[in-house]
Amino acid sequence: MESLDCDTGQLEYRVPVANLLSAPSGSDDYEFPLAIFVYLFFEDGSSYASYTPPYLTYFSPSAGEAPYTGSVSVESVIFVMAPDTASPLESLEFSAFVGNPVPESSVIGNPTDTSTTTYTVDCDDDSLIDGLVAALKRILRGILSS
Repeated sequence: MESLDCDTGQLEYRVPVANLLSAPSGSDDYEFPLAIFVYLFFEDGSSYASYTPPYLTYFSPSAGEAPYTGSVSVESVIFVMAPDTASPLESLEFSAFVGNPVPESSVIGNPTDTSTTTYTVDCDDDSLIDGLVAALKRILRGILSS
């Protein structure tokens, strides 16, 4: 994980890959050779995983880049408070799958390689005012993005 802004939920991370092949021209995202899932775990024991962006990212190098070795950079905005309980984010789990996804279930079918990494985060605010300002920013961002 590169960075997580606990006020805005802006998440930046990289996934290292080696010899990643390219999907044929005209392929849908679910046919891409790399899928990355982000699972969120909150202090109250609840969790969140959505099989749509920003919690799911598909990647395929261009035909000219393949086979690609390097890092795939991903940026997204995630929940830092549980959607139903407003419990603070406790950890993130990144799971990367190399293979061909099965579109009906949004899960990689017969992956050739998998990797999972968990990061503990500390998004607890040190003061009530900081917490209220952060919550207000999240609410306003939600209103403006809808």
